[in-house]
Amino acid sequence: MLGCKVYDESLLLRRDAAPAELQDVGPSLDLVANDVADAPDASRMDVADASGPDVADVSAADLVDAPAPPPDLVVAADVVDVPPPDVPPSCDDVLRAGNACIEPLTGHLWPADDPRLVAPRALSFASNRVLVSDVGSGRVLGYDLALGARASVILGSGVVGATPPSGADTSAPLGAVVAMAPLPGGALALADATTRQVLLAAGGRVDALPMLAFQRAPAGLAWDSAGRALYVSADNRILRVPFDADAGAGAPEAVVGLPCGTNCPSSFNGDGLPGVATALNNPAGVDLDATHVYFADRDNCRVRRFRRDDPDRVVTTYAGSVCDEVNDPFVGLSTFATPTQLRLGRVSDVRVGSDGSVYFIDASRCAIFGITPARMMGGDPIPRVVAGSADGCGRVANSGPPLGPLGGLGVSGDRSAVFFVDLRGQRVGRIVGTSNGGSPSLDFPIAPGTIPATSDALGTARLGEPNGLALSDDGSSVFVTGSAEGRVYELVGGSLRALTGDGASAPNERDLSVSLAALPPTAFSGLSRSTSRTLVSLAPLGAVTELRDGALHRVAGRFPSALSAPPPLDGGVGDASADASLAADALDVTDGGPPTALERQFALPAQALATPSGVIFGDANGRVWRVSPTGETTNFAGAGSLVTGMVPPPGGTGVAATIAAIGSVRGLAVDGTGRTFISDGARNVVWSVGLESPPRARIVVGSIDRRAPLSDAPAFGPDFVLASPAGLAFDGGTTLYIADTDANRVLSLNVLSGQVSVVAGSGPATSITPAGDFGAARAATLSRPAAVAYLNRRIYIAEAGSGRVRIVRLP
Repeated sequence: MLGCKVYDESLLLRRDAAPAELQDVGPSLDLVANDVADAPDASRMDVADASGPDVADVSAADLVDAPAPPPDLVVAADVVDVPPPDVPPSCDDVLRAGNACIEPLTGHLWPADDPRLVAPRALSFASNRVLVSDVGSGRVLGYDLALGARASVILGSGVVGATPPSGADTSAPLGAVVAMAPLPGGALALADATTRQVLLAAGGRVDALPMLAFQRAPAGLAWDSAGRALYVSADNRILRVPFDADAGAGAPEAVVGLPCGTNCPSSFNGDGLPGVATALNNPAGVDLDATHVYFADRDNCRVRRFRRDDPDRVVTTYAGSVCDEVNDPFVGLSTFATPTQLRLGRVSDVRVGSDGSVYFIDASRCAIFGITPARMMGGDPIPRVVAGSADGCGRVANSGPPLGPLGGLGVSGDRSAVFFVDLRGQRVGRIVGTSNGGSPSLDFPIAPGTIPATSDALGTARLGEPNGLALSDDGSSVFVTGSAEGRVYELVGGSLRALTGDGASAPNERDLSVSLAALPPTAFSGLSRSTSRTLVSLAPLGAVTELRDGALHRVAGRFPSALSAPPPLDGGVGDASADASLAADALDVTDGGPPTALERQFALPAQALATPSGVIFGDANGRVWRVSPTGETTNFAGAGSLVTGMVPPPGGTGVAATIAAIGSVRGLAVDGTGRTFISDGARNVVWSVGLESPPRARIVVGSIDRRAPLSDAPAFGPDFVLASPAGLAFDGGTTLYIADTDANRVLSLNVLSGQVSVVAGSGPATSITPAGDFGAARAATLSRPAAVAYLNRRIYIAEAGSGRVRIVRLP
């Protein structure tokens, strides 16, 4: 691996640099430059994936639906971290001046000669190559399968993030590229979820397309060669953008979806309506054939379509009906169910094959469905599962291995083969033999290399979207979860070591623990250390665990089993004793009385924290649960529904904690008095839960559902506006530190006075490339801080955008 100095000027961009002018579309995109190394043999990655519901979609949706920052935002000036090359960088001068100083613990550059896939997400095809976006390394890689899957860097500098990411194709920092589509003349369109823009790679450059900035991230792209237009799914709508290789993009036209921005109705409002009268619910992938435009209406659990020649774009459902993530999708009708009888979970992507077959991902089941057209079979279209299992994530499949969460779909240039991204395996799969109803077969032609070894030096190490951070008691080790690649790392002695992620078998419901060495890549949902206990949340495995003695020991929740349905998303009310299909002795169910924490099921448990009175953690419905030392489980805070929950009035005594309208639990902390603090990333506030009996919840920072205007000026907590707060950490005294992710800042709250101040980060800006190392912390540019930890006047920050860990040293 190549090394680099983290303060090298060539690796950094100023956040306030003016975007370059959009270049004319050139004749071709260079798809052969920057050849690196041969990809490893795919056979090394044939491992079983851990089961569990897809969380990658939920986490993606949560990260990107922030509105653009207001133009009058007050921010501090940046300091580019470029000391003279012969002077070792130091915080000494900044600290002597009485200012907090920021310094790097890990690097932020992904070496150009390293072909590893950290977090593959989207697929496309160009010049006989498979193009794969890697949101963990900020690149697009090209693989020539005819040459043994030899990898080339097509786009991206290896530094994640910039707004707009303008520059030469291999020096422009990319965000999370979640969709791609080839355009005329060898150009490539990219949907960047981090910047909420559609990018154009052409003529050796990457630039943002004008007039295409969204409130919610674009999630799907498709090129219409006949109509010379690009279809984009974004802002709960399907947009059509005229495009000309010489003139560029025209004004976008909304063809499906209500003009409701981020306040769109979430319910299905029926078929047969004109496109602009049809309510969508987070549409994702989009594709087309000669007759129809198909799109995944993700949270309405359907594949829908409209005719290309219909001026009203009347929308109908092609596949799916009532949302059902648990039961048989074929509703007991076997594989002869019609497409509109299917009961699906979240549908995240869709593609059309060469014979007119339609393929789509049921993200809730980690399965790919295929529907063969009626004209091929002489009857109704026939849906079937062509990869994964209809029984859910990680279940035994008829064709190929069990699959975990899936990324994007793609079809080869001739549309004869279907490709997909296996997020947990960090690889790309291929399905062949699907035409005309044939029997599909599956292989993995593109696999990752070895993911960080103990020899990786901290200065060059990068992580994929870290979302958890913990410190050993003496500060000698830092533990981090890389959510994109599904691993837990230890940073110690100047090097990085992967503790998990190379195993080949997932735990089953009988297991009380799983060894770190046996655990395959898993979508972790938080890491913390308190009261000398290190807790790791495994959302897709439905469990909260304690890290000790080289293993993860269950504290709450049940690992999935092939004998049972996936954990229900009902706030944890499922329990083993109510499941007649399971033997009681397999789960250690107690005789009589309520189930213990180890016998219950929870909805994507996350952000667990050990407290003197027990373990607390959040779930997917905005609840906080408490597990007593004896295993008793209670709903500590959160109503589980924004409809029935209550918002406390300003300046009042709060509301009962169990009826508080908490949106999502992104961080937890407890102060010295026992008061609990909850960061609510969905509602942009921090709650506190007091010690009354019964406990009451109040809002101590932020204004409910408000994201702007933001300011760097100190203010009283309820007057200080937040943008997706996440990790929390106490200093052991009266200060709570808050990672305000979308504002790119770390804040401090004095819990006695209620005063909020900025500790680090110059706020939302035109660039999220991290800069300012060895300078004043408030002038530095942070890149989506997601987790924080505190020890000995040092604040540790995990940046989900840049993939690195930095330290703020307090004077």
